[in-house]
Amino acid sequence: LSDEADGTVVVLGDSLTDGITSTTGANNRWPDVLSDRLRAALAAGRDVPRFSVVNEGISGNQVLADGLGRPAENPSGLHRFERDVLGRTNVRAVVIVLGINDILRTPGAIAPERVLTGLETLVVRAHARGLKVVGATLMPFGGHRGYTEAREAVRQRINTEIRAGGVFDAVVDPTAPTGQVTWDE
Repeated sequence: LSDEADGTVVVLGDSLTDGITSTTGANNRWPDVLSDRLRAALAAGRDVPRFSVVNEGISGNQVLADGLGRPAENPSGLHRFERDVLGRTNVRAVVIVLGINDILRTPGAIAPERVLTGLETLVVRAHARGLKVVGATLMPFGGHRGYTEAREAVRQRINTEIRAGGVFDAVVDPTAPTGQVTWDE
């Protein structure tokens, strides 16, 4: 609520971003941790932008399809991008953490190209506004009731494309041994 910020980072995601299993009111969802780390880096004198972080996570959210979630009228990432990202004040970057629910909620197996095309559409829309786009690889979901080898193959294919650098400006790979971040400059 100050005028000292250089801009805003919007995090567009699903339940992992929403913090569905985190302690209510404790502000320990991963976007909260990101905000804390940015503030700590500034306090330590590091040359990082002074960005606020806005959490736009909706449990159950998908890239492509509207559907169930919290809220019940859960619009897809494609449908809510204008409102939740582009409609925010002074946005400089967006972090996209979506795709796993497209895999889990599609009967059989969704074509990985459909999810990738949806993600690429979000990137094109962000770039049209001059925003940088950071994307995350899709987390493993073994043990989930929707797990099948076919769905896992879709997740692996999407992650291969994301890691190859052809989708986002930067990639966060929490499944890598060091939680790698790579920039496609």
